[in-house]
Order: sequence, then C-alpha cells, then structure tokens
Amino acid sequence: MGNGGMGEQKCRDLINSPAMLKQISLALPKHLTADRFLRVVTTAVPKIQGCTESSIIKAMMDCSSLGLEPDGWKAHLVPFKDTDKNIVECQLIIDYRGLTDLARRNGEVTEITCDYVCENDTFEYSIGTDGRLNHAPPWENRGKILGFYSFVRLKDGTPSYRRYTLAEIAAVRERSKAKNKGPWKDFPNTSDSLEMGKKSAFRNHSKWLPMSSEFYRALEIDADRDPSIGALITGKPLTEAPRALTGDAGKDPEPGAEGAAGDGGEPGPDMSTGPQQQKIHILDGKIHGKDKDKLYVILESEYHGVKSTKELTKEEASGLIKKFMEQEKALG
Repeated sequence: MGNGGMGEQKCRDLINSPAMLKQISLALPKHLTADRFLRVVTTAVPKIQGCTESSIIKAMMDCSSLGLEPDGWKAHLVPFKDTDKNIVECQLIIDYRGLTDLARRNGEVTEITCDYVCENDTFEYSIGTDGRLNHAPPWENRGKILGFYSFVRLKDGTPSYRRYTLAEIAAVRERSKAKNKGPWKDFPNTSDSLEMGKKSAFRNHSKWLPMSSEFYRALEIDADRDPSIGALITGKPLTEAPRALTGDAGKDPEPGAEGAAGDGGEPGPDMSTGPQQQKIHILDGKIHGKDKDKLYVILESEYHGVKSTKELTKEEASGLIKKFMEQEKALG
C-alpha cells in the first residue's frame, strides 16, 4: 500500500508478532494480559491498516503503558490523514471511561459521575456554602440537550462538581483535530459523541482535582487533547489563548463553590499555581515512573516538611520544575 500504509495482512502480522507480544508484555500493568490486548487491537485492523507502521506501534505502546485496551469503550485507535506528509497515522483517543478508570486508580477519588442534561430533566445546581447538584432525568421525552456536568467525590468525602453548556462542549470539539471522525462524529447525536462530551466535562474539571502523573500523561498523549488543557500540563505555548469553559481558569474555586475540592479556596499570591503543580506531577511521572512516593520524599526533605505541591510557593515550584526538567533532559 502506498503513502506508508501497511495493508491488512502486514498490519495483522505486525500486531501478532513475537516481538510485539514481548514489548506489550513489558508495558502492560499486571491486571491486563498481552494476548488479550493484542486480540483487541487486531479487531481494529480494518480501520488502521492504511496507517504507517511507526504510528501503529506508538499508539499501541502509549495505550498499553496506561493500562487501557483500545476496545472502543475506554480507548480508540483512529486513523488521521497528515496532509503535509501525505500519510495516514494511527492515533490514540482516550474515552471518558478510560479517563475515569485512570482517575480512580490513585485512590484519591471514590466516585465519578458525568452526564448530559436535557431540557425536561430535573436539574438543581447551586454553588456556595450550601452548594448542591441534583440530577433526575425522566424515563422518556427528555427533550433537547442543554449541557453536561462532572461530579466527583474525593476519598475524604468532599464533593466537587462543575457544569458546562452544550455550546462550551461544542467549542472543545471544534478545537480537536478529531472533531469530524471517530467518537466525536455527529456530536451530539450519537452515544459515542455524548461520551466524548462527558469526557470533555470531566477533563476540564480534572484541573482542580488531585490526579496522578499517569492521569496527566494520558491527557498529554491523547490525540483528542484540548489545547487549552494541554498547555497547562505540558507548558507548551498555544497558538491561541487558553479558553476557560466556565470563565475561571487559572484560579482555584472558593470553598464550597463549584468545583471545590479538599480545603478549597484561592491560593495566596505567592503560592504555586495549578499549572505549576500539574507540570511538576507530569515531570515526576517521566523521571520516577510509577514510584509515586519519590516526589513526596523530595518535598519533605528539600522543602521543610511540605507534603503537597499546593504548599509550595511559586518560586519553589519554579525551582522544582527547572530541576526536574534538567533531570529529564539528562535522562535523554
């Protein structure tokens, strides 16, 4: 097949080769088996057979390293045409279910509910000291979709929630290079596209939640990543300014307010920002891998007993980011 595409049989041979089995076995966590993972990937061959070999391998390795299967439920393998190079590349899109699975693994989150709201649903939403979110959809005749929400309960019992209009989620879709294909296609008129709407709500909400470096890495490698969120994680400049779905990006929520988590409240003017904290966790994951305790050892030993990145000052956070970036560079 031309333009770097593999063709169906060559694609199947690659996926089921002994070398690929070995690589996937090394990357997968213990709760998944390489045989099953490769069987799942094989079902996607009709879609990805025209993709380049290197892109198929990368998508498979990225997916396996996160402990997700590209089963069209938690993750998708989707072909994208690179018009500049005149090739088709296989890219990984992580579904709402995949992100929530990753979020639950670190033990900080005990409950996650994301859904869409229709005009005939009963939906109560208030913020402040007596904040409340209640959703009771009818069995039928729900009417047109108005928006989405994300609700999370942390392990200490603290609720955290945010809502987004349909237009806000549609704007996220427009920023995605996958907006006209894969699970986003025909939004909001298909079940897959509604799952992507839930994902977008949860992904934006996650900026204010205690997530693992593994979770943030998933946001970084997701082909459907939102540039306004990706910039917060990777530190890479945007071609346009970040757009907050609820108009309050860059500050933590007030105690008891929409999205409040933990002790809530805005950070003091000299305290580390959310983007700095997320950058630290991303770099920590790249340098220390699954050794999640290493970061907290560094915080306690080098920053006078600090137990969380939220307790760092802006100056301390900048210094730690610089240190981690130098270590990442040294690792190659």
